[in-house]
Amino acid sequence: MSFDFKKLIGKGGYAEVYLLQDKNTNKLYAGKYVKPRKMNQKELSLYQTEKKILRSYYVNPNPNIIHLYNVFRYEINTDELLVLEYCNGGSLLQYLYDYIAKNGKPFPENLVRHLMKQILKGVNSLHERGIIHRDLKLNNILLKYNNNNDLIKQNIYAAEIKIIDFNTSYFPNIDLPKTVIGTLPNMAPTIINNAFGFETIKTYDNKIDIWSLGILCYEMLFGKSPFGNVQNYDMMLNISNGNIHIPKTISSQARNFLYCMLQKRGSDRLSAAELLNHDFIKNNNIVMQIVNNNYLNNQITNIFFCDLDCIKTVIITDTIDTLDNVIKKYLCKINRQDLLNDYKTKIKFTSDAKLLNS
Repeated sequence: MSFDFKKLIGKGGYAEVYLLQDKNTNKLYAGKYVKPRKMNQKELSLYQTEKKILRSYYVNPNPNIIHLYNVFRYEINTDELLVLEYCNGGSLLQYLYDYIAKNGKPFPENLVRHLMKQILKGVNSLHERGIIHRDLKLNNILLKYNNNNDLIKQNIYAAEIKIIDFNTSYFPNIDLPKTVIGTLPNMAPTIINNAFGFETIKTYDNKIDIWSLGILCYEMLFGKSPFGNVQNYDMMLNISNGNIHIPKTISSQARNFLYCMLQKRGSDRLSAAELLNHDFIKNNNIVMQIVNNNYLNNQITNIFFCDLDCIKTVIITDTIDTLDNVIKKYLCKINRQDLLNDYKTKIKFTSDAKLLNS
């Protein structure tokens, strides 16, 4: 493989990430140019762990874990180039910011469900191999579009979700993990309490990742961190105590899903595999509450849909339209085309509204 270094797309303490283009195939890659000679012993150990994790997915890849294609070492200065798949959609954090700027609100529940399902599949794969990521956050989730039209339209439902950045991760060995590591707003209480010396047992398990998943899921649902933006002693104290308030502006399923991840004690949190079977992810128990108000004077029908996608309103200016058609339009609006053909058997109605002419 021979590459053109197109541009710098990221930079860290001892590494730079470039957009690479294969000179023979024109295929794009992300190239992580690493300088081991500038690392201290701890940094070097973490880098070796990162390579070990990425290589473990080389033979048996997972669609939600960033793929490593090759590692090149330069003889002159011993620097290394990790050739990784290129994710053209950027980070999930940036997508969330752009979505809020455009729509004035965070992600709808059906989108969070779609994204969390893929993220959980990747995390479950890591945990099955004994790997703990230790720094799960929206900035470490990338989007990859395989179709240029989807990229242009930012059709996130067509994007592949990739977990990246394993340079703080734990790979199973004889020593159990106990290092205080990660990004403060996403750290689990156990990590914070280890830092304060409050924990008698210093080691921890993969349930710290579950807490971090709860935080990033909260951010997608509410557009902000549950602990605010200022990283100070108060934030650490709130995390240490597991002080989480979940507003009632989301569905009961979504709130329960968050509570299953954001428990102070790791043993009380569900595993990634269990979360994949949660009602919020499987969406087996769909409830649609319909309140139908007719205003004869201005010929407007207001129909409020609750719980399927939080609370939305569809306004129909033609009262001749059947409630059946209105529901179908609503399902299209929230990108739940999967329910169009058999929604009557999958949705439980909790009001007196009737399906007219259906």
